Amino acid sequence: MFASLINSRSESSLNSSIHRIIENHDAPFWYSRIRPGVRSFFAESINYGILESLLTKLDEVVPQTDFQRKDCENSKLAVKLMYAMSFDMLKGKTMLKPAAKSIPFYGIELDVNPDAIIMWKDPQGRYHVGAIKTKLKKSAFKEEEATMIACMIKYYLQTLFPEYIVEDKYCICYDAFRSKMYSVKSYTQNLIKVSAIAQRIALQAPLAA
Repeated sequence: MFASLINSRSESSLNSSIHRIIENHDAPFWYSRIRPGVRSFFAESINYGILESLLTKLDEVVPQTDFQRKDCENSKLAVKLMYAMSFDMLKGKTMLKPAAKSIPFYGIELDVNPDAIIMWKDPQGRYHVGAIKTKLKKSAFKEEEATMIACMIKYYLQTLFPEYIVEDKYCICYDAFRSKMYSVKSYTQNLIKVSAIAQRIALQAPLAA
């Protein structure tokens, strides 16, 4: 979302992106169809039974148009790829549903909305926290976009869990179609970029009224 704003080449394309964010029209139909199941999969300690049930439900869907049929097939492919992925790094960790979707961020509400919060306690008694957000984007997904999302997850966690140790490695953007996990990279630089964009969005937001 924010990466597309950074790469915008004109004021009109920036305004268009802002309108999509405010009106919540950014997510494709097939993405929103499987999001609740994906979220439950992570938040309930990596429960593969949820993915099995989701695949069954998707198989029961009778597409009415070619567009819906393609969406349904994309949904099933994403779930199958998630099922095949090894999540060993998350074993032994407590997986919780996020209490907040968004946080205040330079004049706007930053919609991070991770799939699950990751928590654990180390032998010294210190509490650590991370979070994972799945991207279900079949088209090209750039590394800089994924790492930016991971950076925003870190900011989100620092805001909501100031007493915990936020682990960069566990601020995860997971690209389901390519079975790749991205974590925090160039945090300060990304934060500066996104904060500048957020301030522009804050100024432009009245245009959506």
